Amino acid sequence: DYSSFMQILIAGNLDKTLSSYNPNGQDYTLFLPNNSAVDNFIKQTGLYPSLAELLKDTTYVKALARYHVVNMGTATQDFPFGAFTQPTLTGDYLNVNFILAKDTTYYKINNQAPVIKTNIKVSNGYVHVISEMLRPITLNSYAWLKKNPDFKIFTSALESTGISQTLDVDMKLKDQTLHTFTMLVEPDTIYNKRGINSFD
Repeated sequence: DYSSFMQILIAGNLDKTLSSYNPNGQDYTLFLPNNSAVDNFIKQTGLYPSLAELLKDTTYVKALARYHVVNMGTATQDFPFGAFTQPTLTGDYLNVNFILAKDTTYYKINNQAPVIKTNIKVSNGYVHVISEMLRPITLNSYAWLKKNPDFKIFTSALESTGISQTLDVDMKLKDQTLHTFTMLVEPDTIYNKRGINSFD
């Protein structure tokens, strides 16, 4: 049921970490996607035609594996209302949403992944099975624009004005002094309607 994510852990060089005790003495919490969740993730992203192709993207796979592991062991009775107090192994903080549905209640991580099997106690923490993959944010706004061909004109404008250098930053760096920001971005189709087909 979990062989696909096991391949992701191995390709992401995280299998040995999860075979050991947390050096901080706090255990780990693994949010474990089942095979169906991995299959759905691959279909929904549209970036990888298969698991084999996903595994070739080692940079992303490392982030994907680490994003599913919280740097402390937590059973559901200790789940916070909001963000975990400890980050994932990518340095991000996952949120817990408590969902009230007809005849049932359940947890949802990052409002993305329902927890379908809880509190599997292992020697170095807890495993909770999820029915959807979590999606780490690995691109800054400029990198995301560069990767999406629908925004070539807007991206060219950013590059020509030098604003792209301000946007092309890693906000996770400890010495980063910039604050997060919001961009309102128009796709090329909007410019095309006005007869604008390039920034030149």
